[in-house]
Amino acid sequence: VLPNHPAAVVSFSLVRLRRHELNTCTRVARVERSTTMAVPKRKTSRTVRDMRRANHKIEAPAKSVCPQCHQPKLPHRVCPECGYYNGKEVIETD
Repeated sequence: VLPNHPAAVVSFSLVRLRRHELNTCTRVARVERSTTMAVPKRKTSRTVRDMRRANHKIEAPAKSVCPQCHQPKLPHRVCPECGYYNGKEVIETD
């Protein structure tokens, strides 16, 4: 990132150089960027990616049996055949 980048904040600090650089202090620009989002350090391998996606399959909706008419129905919903839910008639059916 360049020091004149809008997302960068430039601060100057005195940095002690190595011994072979005569132990002098010099002014060095240090660029500090604001972190905006997480970035992975390594590429995700095909194996790891595919093992994660193995759980993304579509499953058939669960079925339960109506206690009144014994027909299959979706759980926690009114039975479309008899109109009962939780032992009470909620919808009139013919």
